[in-house]
Amino acid sequence: MVWTESAQTILLLVGAVVITVTGYLKIGGWTELVHTLASHPHPLASVAASKVTWGTGNFLNMARDAKDPSGLAWYSILLGYPVLGIWYWCCDQTIVQRVLAAKDEKNARLGPLFCAFLKIFPVFLFVLPGVICVALVQQKAFGSDAPQTLGGHLHISHHPICLRSG
Repeated sequence: MVWTESAQTILLLVGAVVITVTGYLKIGGWTELVHTLASHPHPLASVAASKVTWGTGNFLNMARDAKDPSGLAWYSILLGYPVLGIWYWCCDQTIVQRVLAAKDEKNARLGPLFCAFLKIFPVFLFVLPGVICVALVQQKAFGSDAPQTLGGHLHISHHPICLRSG
């Protein structure tokens, strides 16, 4: 199990770095990313069913006020993440098992710290590509605007076989 997770960690990190660097180069750098997000409307703003009324100028800002239309005020980060962090790092069975299975106390302490680094570092490699993708859609880098609909209803044939009921 540990070797599988190690291989998956390496693959995820390499893939995230490749996607981030590719998108960053395609967008034209940090200045162009900030300019595109600040000067274009949200790609889903023209989709009637999306109910998106805010722009993308604040996508790179986590310190938002309580009146932010996205509903992601600064205090949601301050109050929400510690609760999730404590739940994950203190109650998750896989973390507890790793600490209990360590060969000594030093490894029991270093293991979760290294796991914490692996959990925090990819956030920048997983969130930033999404923001870059929004800017690329705004620049019409994929050839068109955001899709206006899903083409009607999703049919059961589009679901994986394990999710079908019959």
